[in-house]
Amino acid sequence: MNSKQKELVVNSLQDALDYAIKSLHVRKRGEHQGEHGPIAYWVALPDNTLAALCFKRDWLHSFSQLFPSWEGKGWGQTMNMNLLREAANRFARILIVMEDGTIYIKDARQWLYLARKHGSIRRPSTEQELEASIPARELVRLYPK
Repeated sequence: MNSKQKELVVNSLQDALDYAIKSLHVRKRGEHQGEHGPIAYWVALPDNTLAALCFKRDWLHSFSQLFPSWEGKGWGQTMNMNLLREAANRFARILIVMEDGTIYIKDARQWLYLARKHGSIRRPSTEQELEASIPARELVRLYPK
């Protein structure tokens, strides 16, 4: 494998769940439906904290151009607003499993607060539902450390 190729660990939401069960010892508690089927699984972390587990293939590379009001440059991550609102109402966290197997975490209420404060809620041209974006630097890398 050359240096430009990534080793693919996770390719789907189901893969993300299986990977999180093995690496973080989460327990599935349900699923969240989007426009086209499940977009997240509700999971319990080992400390029994609730989280919405999502699979993301990539970062929002155009974050700085889309949301110049955020200070600093860099990539971001987006989350479906319906999922984010439900997670915030349930005092849950957001777990993001990336394609390379890296897992990030963020409190849903904090995510929602930051997106509202900085005006980074929008409807992408390819979707019907709103999404909220935050810079990657706001996420905490959970696994591997």
